Amino acid sequence: MRKYAILKTPVIENVNLTVRRLMLYKISDDEIYVFVSDSTEYLSDNGGDMWYDNIKLAEKDCNEIYGVKDEDWIYISDPMCDCQHDSISPIRVKGRNLGKPQFGEYEFFDGQDWVEIKLGENVSLKGVIEVQIKFDIKARKSPPFGFEYRPHFVVDGTSNYLGIQFVDLPEAPLGSKIQVRVRLMYDKVIYDALKKGTHFIIKEGGRTVGDGTVI
Repeated sequence: MRKYAILKTPVIENVNLTVRRLMLYKISDDEIYVFVSDSTEYLSDNGGDMWYDNIKLAEKDCNEIYGVKDEDWIYISDPMCDCQHDSISPIRVKGRNLGKPQFGEYEFFDGQDWVEIKLGENVSLKGVIEVQIKFDIKARKSPPFGFEYRPHFVVDGTSNYLGIQFVDLPEAPLGSKIQVRVRLMYDKVIYDALKKGTHFIIKEGGRTVGDGTVI
């Protein structure tokens, strides 16, 4: 399980680090990491991590030290194999998959290929957008899981059903904020309405099951 939170008030750790984002990664019940970063969006080499053997204690410290409340957390998928645990996007140290890591050099998986990037570079997936969503606890008994989930998005003020497929969908309590990547499925469908900041509702047939925003 992984989730992150953007601090409403950045915390100055020392002269070199102002914490703006936390990421909590639960590998097992007794192995939990909290990563701190000075960047709200991108992978940064200016940060650190803390290890816990109890998730309640980790969440308690996040609340007491950094002011993160339960409702501030946004759930994301676990990292891909060999990728950085503290990166929202699929980024790995170049050569790590071959057992020959070239530290300081990075690669990003764009949905098809691994491409070299610079630290802090804005990256995106081909034919894929990133959204933040929330499922309606009254419309669903449980959240969907996995990449086979294929609902429709309907942008506010329109009636067009835009077919999408979830690239990833983390396990998260129903009603939680979730950040995911979705694939724009059809070549002949115009998805121009799904611009950054656009709000939409999630439809399963004629039933509204949630809503979200393009980020």
